[in-house]
Amino acid sequence: RTLDRSGLLPPRVRYASACSGIDTFAEAVDVLRPGAWEYVHAAECDAAPRGVLARAWGLSPSEIYADAADTADADEVDLYMVSPDCSKFSRRFHGRDVDTVADGAVDTQRVLAFVQARRAELVVVENVAESDGVSAITTILTGIGGYTWMKQTLSAREHAGAPVTREREFWVGVRGAVVLAAVAV
Repeated sequence: RTLDRSGLLPPRVRYASACSGIDTFAEAVDVLRPGAWEYVHAAECDAAPRGVLARAWGLSPSEIYADAADTADADEVDLYMVSPDCSKFSRRFHGRDVDTVADGAVDTQRVLAFVQARRAELVVVENVAESDGVSAITTILTGIGGYTWMKQTLSAREHAGAPVTREREFWVGVRGAVVLAAVAV
């Protein structure tokens, strides 16, 4: 809703996602913009969610990449959602250490090919709100030129009334020098 009210999205939104499973973010876009958006492409490494993406959103196999690293030349969009693998940043990963977090950062950098190619007007990145993961992702994102980045920690329980206790970190990148009323990175 915040992005929708920002005035940064066109009347008809061209949307894409990566690493987002069955893409519940797309469902939110559909609820807020019924009939006023188009799912242009997705990237998902797991075959089962790729099948759900195809059936739920009408994407053809050529519009679903098996690897987000292959999206650098994909069609440009207005809104791009990416949710890099959070397992190496999560405190639930027993035995997590500096090397594990570094591996998570390398994985994150790799799946941001579309963002690095500056193919989206607005980018939303979502991950766990663990300090070392937040620091790693923030470092990666601020190193990508052409975007102004803001971030915010959200709690599904506090902000949406959902029975989920884990906080999530959201980064929003706006191509160019536009600044939203949010916490700047």
